[in-house]
Amino acid sequence: MDIIIKSFIGTFFLMLISVVSISFLGIELTVNTAERYARDIEKRIEFSDLSPDVIESCVDEARERGYGLYVRIKDTTGGEGERKSYGRMEFSYRIRADILAIDSVRIIKNDLST
Repeated sequence: MDIIIKSFIGTFFLMLISVVSISFLGIELTVNTAERYARDIEKRIEFSDLSPDVIESCVDEARERGYGLYVRIKDTTGGEGERKSYGRMEFSYRIRADILAIDSVRIIKNDLST
C-alpha cells in the first residue's frame, strides 16, 4: 500500500512538472516570435526611409497577427537645410499561460532612423 501512494505522488509531480515546462516553452516561443517580428518590422520601416505607406501596411499587418504597433515620426531640418526623419516604434504583444495564471502585455520600444 505504501508503494502505491509513493508511486501515485511521484507520477503526479512528474505530470505537474511536465505541464509547467510545456507552459514555459509556449511562453518562450511567443516571446521569440514577437521579438523577431518586431525586428523585421523595424527593418522594413527603416529601409523604406520611414515611408507612411509602409508604416500603415506594417500597422495593419501587425493588427492582423494580434500585435499592437504604434509609430511616431518626426521631421527636423539640420543646419545646412538637410531634412532628417526619425521616429519611435512601440510594439506590444500579449503573453498568456492559463495554467500558470499569467496574462500580461509586453511592449518593445525602438528608435527609428533613416
